[in-house]
Amino acid sequence: MNKKTKYASINEKLNGLYLHLLVFFVINFSLFLLNLLLYPYSLWFYFPLLMWGTAIIIHFFALFVRRDEEWNERTLLEAIKHGTF
Repeated sequence: MNKKTKYASINEKLNGLYLHLLVFFVINFSLFLLNLLLYPYSLWFYFPLLMWGTAIIIHFFALFVRRDEEWNERTLLEAIKHGTF
């Protein structure tokens, strides 16, 4: 994968995360308002907030923390180079 293709792929994934965050905030703020206006004595808005928040965290880690094939190859080559493999 060349640098231009890799950049486009990363940019597309980031845009997906930003869209996910935007929808998350808009929907959860709407649920918060709906909860306070219609059911002020029973707070339930935080259930979808927590579940969807967990999905956002998983999405973030899948993008930024996951090790890709290039990382695995670099790590293996460094280990062989330093004799730790």
